[in-house]
Amino acid sequence: MLKLGNTDINKAYLGSTEIKKAYLGNTLIFDNAGFEAEYQAVLDKATLEGFALPSASVQTAQNQFVKDLKDANLWSKLETFGLFTDSNSDFARIDWANPNNVYSAFNSPSYGTSTGIGFNGVNQYLDTNYQFVSGDTEWEKMQVYWRATNYSYDGNFRTIYGVQRSTPSAWLGVIRENTNSSSWIGIPSQVNLLDTNKLISDSYYSEGRIDSSRSRVLENTNTKEENVNSVINPIATDNAFIGAVNLNGSPTFYWKGEIKYLFQLKDSIGTYEGNDGNIYNALTTYYASV
Repeated sequence: MLKLGNTDINKAYLGSTEIKKAYLGNTLIFDNAGFEAEYQAVLDKATLEGFALPSASVQTAQNQFVKDLKDANLWSKLETFGLFTDSNSDFARIDWANPNNVYSAFNSPSYGTSTGIGFNGVNQYLDTNYQFVSGDTEWEKMQVYWRATNYSYDGNFRTIYGVQRSTPSAWLGVIRENTNSSSWIGIPSQVNLLDTNKLISDSYYSEGRIDSSRSRVLENTNTKEENVNSVINPIATDNAFIGAVNLNGSPTFYWKGEIKYLFQLKDSIGTYEGNDGNIYNALTTYYASV
């Protein structure tokens, strides 16, 4: 990577032509030809907004992560995607699944390069500006993936992500922690994880429906719990929140701790991508490289 002083040069031009590669003798000293178009769109949005970019090495790792998901035929299935670590509080809020969307931060959540976006459990949250698609066949396809850290159970009702409607009663895509750790996804099939601290360690978690009536929670690649519950018909006209649940249009049940990433994808009913390990492998490869 070329530098101007201590600043990485991410693009170079000869007149109006962008230079993709440059050599000093036989040594490649600048290479901007390899980024996937989907990741370049994220960088371009950051530049447009005036956000600082991640380091050159992190950009390379993040681009490879995007490529890994594309190679596994997963990228096109993403609905919303926030990768919160390894950059800064602005860049971290870009929705990689739709780079024109930047998550809105309320009450100044904290930021740590290695821990992601932090929430105080009182009033901080992100509005993803993303709305679930209503209708049975859409809800049953939803899957959520997340990693949280630095959370100590305090006996209060806490929610990482989701939307709740009180009429009809529906927890939609909600990951929550209370006396019995619980989570819901899709047309909710509730998974009770039976004790606290099961959704909150620094591990790779995901939840998806494995058939028309059951949901499964994975920790890394291991089944943590699965359960059958009655199917209801939710409506969803509100944005999904991270760090709180959107209850009838307002945040509540605030999370207390950091979240490293959170994303949601959609696939056919009963096709739970977490089961085949491709997403876990892409994530662990990425975090081992930064």
